[in-house]
Amino acid sequence: MKKVLLITSNKRKIQQAEDVLGQFGIELETKVLGVPEIQSHDPLKVTIAKAKAAYQLAGQPVLVCDFGWNVPALGGFPGSYMADMNHWFTSADFLRLMYGVEDRTIILIDTVAYTDGKRTKHFTTTFKAKLTHEPRGKSPNMNEEITIYEGSDKTIAQHMQLGEHARDMSKTAWQQFGQWYSKQ
Repeated sequence: MKKVLLITSNKRKIQQAEDVLGQFGIELETKVLGVPEIQSHDPLKVTIAKAKAAYQLAGQPVLVCDFGWNVPALGGFPGSYMADMNHWFTSADFLRLMYGVEDRTIILIDTVAYTDGKRTKHFTTTFKAKLTHEPRGKSPNMNEEITIYEGSDKTIAQHMQLGEHARDMSKTAWQQFGQWYSKQ
């Protein structure tokens, strides 16, 4: 069985990675490290820099995951600054930004990056979603209370409370990574 070290404190990311990577015979070890995040409008640059910084701190091959939001009605805001948004804003605060806006589309960008110090690989997927008009469900991350993936009628938080994934995990960056890493 292959193993990989995932650097995160996000329980949802851990559960997603375990559920997908287990199908490929990949065992997940997790660790929380104070990984610095660069500031960039490009989510891919943020994730790759995060992987390289995590490798330096862990001293072994690592896997990281990062996500960004692109709200077309807000000119692409908040982009790769979603983690900061979860600290600064409540779900009600974010929804106030959308007051009177009809197009509530969100493009969610998930990127998984792996580095062993010599090579760095990344896997990215995008998903369409929409913003609710009111928070639904409870989560420590405001975005999970107001985001509904295309094809669903529940927020991410509502799915989590039911013990479900909010999206089709076979179409994620975790899946892409699992397919690649299992052949290494």
